[in-house]
Amino acid sequence: MLKTISAVLLILYGFIAAMLLMFTQPTHEQWFYQFSYCQMFIVIPFVGSYCVLKGNRLGLVPLLVLFATQVVRPLPLNELFPFQAPFSLAMPFGNFSQGQGYLVDFFAIAMLLVVASIIVKQKVK
Repeated sequence: MLKTISAVLLILYGFIAAMLLMFTQPTHEQWFYQFSYCQMFIVIPFVGSYCVLKGNRLGLVPLLVLFATQVVRPLPLNELFPFQAPFSLAMPFGNFSQGQGYLVDFFAIAMLLVVASIIVKQKVK
């Protein structure tokens, strides 16, 4: 049951990111940024959901890296991607009066723990 729920959440995560990219007007300078956003927030969750359902432990490692990088994000947000994470339950911490602080994403923490538990529970093939 946990595998199915996490696979559906990962598909929704990637689908929301795909909709963000689909409904934007790309400029010539943003192609690299949109390609990297696509790789990080669309391809990795879709491949990860497939690996969750098929039981491939090695395929879940990029998901761990993705959600580990999303747990704590500094402000101002980095400008590498045209958008931030497609789904986030972030809570701000720190001093925001001068634009400095951190966002702690509880959705990323929860998904990190779920994916790690799936990896630990799966038997080595």
